[in-house]
This record gives sequence, C-alpha cells and structure tokens, in this order.
Amino acid sequence: MMAASVPDPVYVLRGANSGINTLCFQCSNPDPDFPILYSGSSNGLIHIWNLKTRRVCGSLNGHGGNSVYCVKTISNRKNGLLSQGRDQNIHLWDLSEGRNVITESLSTENVGFCKCSLSEVTDKRSLLATPWKGLEE
Repeated sequence: MMAASVPDPVYVLRGANSGINTLCFQCSNPDPDFPILYSGSSNGLIHIWNLKTRRVCGSLNGHGGNSVYCVKTISNRKNGLLSQGRDQNIHLWDLSEGRNVITESLSTENVGFCKCSLSEVTDKRSLLATPWKGLEE
C-alpha cells in the first residue's frame, strides 16, 4: 500500500529566519480584517504575523535568545499573550495599543520541553499548570 502524498501548502510564511517551535492563532481579534498568528522561534523571538498580508508585522523579544516553545493567547485578558521559553520563564505580555511589554513573569526552574497549560476558568480568571524543577510524582 502506497503512503498518501503530502499536500502542497496553501502558502508559506517566510521571515522568521529561525526554526519555528510553536504556533497560535489569535481567535478573539477585534478586527476580522487583520487575522493574526503568533510563532515562537528557536532564536527566542515571538513573531506576530498578519495573515492577510502573510508578513511579519512585529516581533517580541523576552526570552534572551533562548527558544520559545509555547505561545498562547489569553482571551480573558484583552490583548494578552503568554509565552514560555528555554530560559525557564513564562511571560505574560500586554500587546494593547502596540505596547508589547511583559507585565508578569514566572520562573519555572524547569529545563525540559514540557509546555505549560492554560485554562480560562471564567471570563476573568485563568488557571496555569506548569512543570517545575524538583517536583516528585
């Protein structure tokens, strides 16, 4: 039995100049004419992609050149983004009005590749589960 051939991509995003480890669509974008995709790269950057133009429209640098392996939007925080990197930090970003600043950080002391998990419990509260160094099962 022959394996199915891999389909051609609809389009390819170019411009990160580094390997991409994680992707996240912004589903709660208030402007439907400006669809956004976030990518976390092995060079430590988070790229903000405009899917209409298929171009990078911004980037975030908060993990000191260490790989970013988790990016998640936070719908109960307007213009909120969470990132996790190999620098052992989880950052909350405020992207409103082009600020693009880290508002909160959590050091996990974890050097593995286990991603954090974010659950939005209510419209005002979220629950974050993360790996932590030294925890026993």
